[in-house]
Amino acid sequence: MRNRSLNYSKLYYGDIVLVDYGKRNDGRMTRGIKPSIVVSSDSSIEDERYIYVIPLYRKVISYHKTESILVKKNENNRLKYDEYIQPMFLQRIHKGRVSRIIGNVDDSNVLDYLSGTVGRMFNITKGGGD
Repeated sequence: MRNRSLNYSKLYYGDIVLVDYGKRNDGRMTRGIKPSIVVSSDSSIEDERYIYVIPLYRKVISYHKTESILVKKNENNRLKYDEYIQPMFLQRIHKGRVSRIIGNVDDSNVLDYLSGTVGRMFNITKGGGD
């Protein structure tokens, strides 16, 4: 489901978007259309065809509880339910899989947690690797 009218230059780090992960499982847990949080940097979103997102789940997988963070639904993120970010499910997707922007995460604690967690996953440190 591609939305050709979506202006991808309007995507930003921390946005919550609807992503079509497809019908087949292909060994991945995520399938169907799910809300997801954009964790690519604003500059890479603008320059690249692919972005990094983390699907949101209503339940925490028990063996990943310590790595999950709750996002409570509110007016800014426009989620229907409280959802969990589970960074271990980070995925690289083509921007064309994003069907629409729902809202954004406005909680600085959540954004800081994501920045640190994703940074560690890619061995990125603030300040360019000092």
